[in-house]
Amino acid sequence: MLLFDGECNLCSGFVQFVLKHERSAHLRFASLQSEAGSALAAAHGVDTAAVDTLVFIEDGHAYVRSDGALRLTRYLRRPWSVVAGLRIVPRPLRDGVYRVVANHRHQWFGQPTECFLPTPATRERFLNA
Repeated sequence: MLLFDGECNLCSGFVQFVLKHERSAHLRFASLQSEAGSALAAAHGVDTAAVDTLVFIEDGHAYVRSDGALRLTRYLRRPWSVVAGLRIVPRPLRDGVYRVVANHRHQWFGQPTECFLPTPATRERFLNA
């Protein structure tokens, strides 16, 4: 399960990237601003008011920042799945880079002027779609 900022072009673009490159139609998605997304985040101890990251939930655990992004890449086809190997980079360094991008994502990528809508083929994979 991937929880993402539905008010961010970079985040919505990342969801579309995942949909295009995943190995199988396994993952589910929810905006952090949706009832389902905020409930899932809260159930896993993630405060959505303070979140500047995606939240990847796997096997009952919530992973944020670089850990979440890198865990998610394991579900993508090659060559994207090999990015998971970046977990050897120390977390403080990975999360530092992640925070710089997260803090500037609206400035660099803008905010959507309209909501991201899943296609009819992917709609069932989105909670509250």
